[in-house]
Amino acid sequence: MRLKSKVGERGQVVVPKKIRNEMGIRPGMQVYFQMDDEGVRMETGDDKALEEFFTAIPKIKPPKDIDWNEMFYSQLEK
Repeated sequence: MRLKSKVGERGQVVVPKKIRNEMGIRPGMQVYFQMDDEGVRMETGDDKALEEFFTAIPKIKPPKDIDWNEMFYSQLEK
């Protein structure tokens, strides 16, 4: 898909609606630009994948009776 957009005075570009819809780009979302030999590529971030990864991990609180100093210092060579 190749669509056209115009660069504004401050370097801003409007992402065409068809691309925004296809890529799930929403207001406030970060996008990334990468230059290579073929030109400039815009990508949506991996934020969604990371968010899904971290929310899949159950959140548990560590036990209160752990001596963290002992745990830390026991890992050091004597």
